[in-house]
Amino acid sequence: MFQDCLNDGSAMFILTSLLIAHFVADFYLQPHAWVMDKVQHREKSLGLFKHICVHFVLTLSAILLFVGTYSWEIWLGFVFIILSHYAIDIWKTYQSFKIKYFLIDQVGHYVVIAGVTIWWLSVSNIEFRSPTFFFETHLWVAIFAGLFGLVFLYKPVALTQILVLNALNLESNPNYQFDVQSIFRRVLVFLSSITLTPMFIILDMLIRALESYFKHRQEQNRVLIRKQIAVTVFNTFCVTLAYVYFAQIVV
Repeated sequence: MFQDCLNDGSAMFILTSLLIAHFVADFYLQPHAWVMDKVQHREKSLGLFKHICVHFVLTLSAILLFVGTYSWEIWLGFVFIILSHYAIDIWKTYQSFKIKYFLIDQVGHYVVIAGVTIWWLSVSNIEFRSPTFFFETHLWVAIFAGLFGLVFLYKPVALTQILVLNALNLESNPNYQFDVQSIFRRVLVFLSSITLTPMFIILDMLIRALESYFKHRQEQNRVLIRKQIAVTVFNTFCVTLAYVYFAQIVV
């Protein structure tokens, strides 16, 4: 059963749709007011309740779209994903807004989603669906993997970049404003790498390195140079991660 799901792409659809649901709920449909309400009221927060409701709806939608057999294992896994998200988010409200706690929070969610998906794939009586309308299944696989990359490379990576720079004392931006140029460049390199060649990732890294050298070679601002190096390395790593996910899923 497990190998059959891997071969026909259905495993990819359920895993990727759950990850996309998580990214959208955590980074795109969570207003700043909800975040501040969680920090202030913690487990009693109305913002936290609204946030969990969004996760509930999006995760349930992913399951209804790509699961063909609604057995008790499916509903138990669904409840576990939601309750674990609630528990992890409550824990996070007691922590400071630093990169290590942010990463623990996010990795915890990913591990739960991956673990539940693997468990579902190991259950013999669960069937999964793959979309067949308009396009062949293989093309849908590429579309979903590409969508995952784009959703991942925008706000999740942008916020992580800000926290990394803060941790390295290279960012003095208290408003956490996104670097639009970095976001656009990540997305462009990712699209180029999956449609043309992954060499675009290496090429972009080299271009960024040369840009930094010629732009800052006459300057004595070491902090600015370190920031540029950190941004280049971080963006290259994230684009590579998104490309590897895409390549492994599609191929």
